[in-house]
Amino acid sequence: MKRTYPKIEASHFRWLLGIFLAYFSLILTYIVAWIFKIDSLILGAVILSAFTLLSALVIDKNILKKLFIFPNFRDIKMLVIGVFCSFLFVFLASFATQILKIKGDVNPIFDILPNLKIFDLILSSAIQFIGEEILFVLPFLYVINKMGKIPMALRVFLAVIISSLLFGALHLPTYNFNIGQSLIIIGLVRTGITISYLLTKNLSISYLTHGIYDWTLIYVAVKFHLLEFIMAIFL
Repeated sequence: MKRTYPKIEASHFRWLLGIFLAYFSLILTYIVAWIFKIDSLILGAVILSAFTLLSALVIDKNILKKLFIFPNFRDIKMLVIGVFCSFLFVFLASFATQILKIKGDVNPIFDILPNLKIFDLILSSAIQFIGEEILFVLPFLYVINKMGKIPMALRVFLAVIISSLLFGALHLPTYNFNIGQSLIIIGLVRTGITISYLLTKNLSISYLTHGIYDWTLIYVAVKFHLLEFIMAIFL
């Protein structure tokens, strides 16, 4: 049976409250880390993802099993296509950088890479991607579920645009409030990753695509000394 976007029966208030709490989780994580003097990337990622997952439960207590589905064979095939599309959008983002003359700021992760254990980096990012995918999918599904009077094709288009822009906005502090880099470049790259979700309606596949994309870029940047080339399109 063809998979569809999860139908989540929740009021506008519960949707917006859950989305607000999910985004507020970023600030709350920072506050908790500051109060308890937490400098562990792994623990910080656990706190962020835990807060975002709890925020999603405000919308629907069963939302997580609707979002994260164990992959089937078709999902794995779509994962390959999704990863390809994510890197295709890297090149689109690169062109946008040149055309719009957007100057990129380096993601702080590159400053601490030399002092990081590879296990800590992989584990912390693997945990954090869970929270980041929740931050993407909640606004996306809000549009899908609560704008039923709009044709589905248009709803999906709007959901992609809105969720990508919001996801890009989350990166404003990371990139020194560089609006062009965060909203346009990061937004474009997020759109590439989102294709995995459009193809599968399965956040597990979007999560895997996100991880493969990020880890590949980090490896390429460090291994081949291409930091300056990709710093404006790193997600």
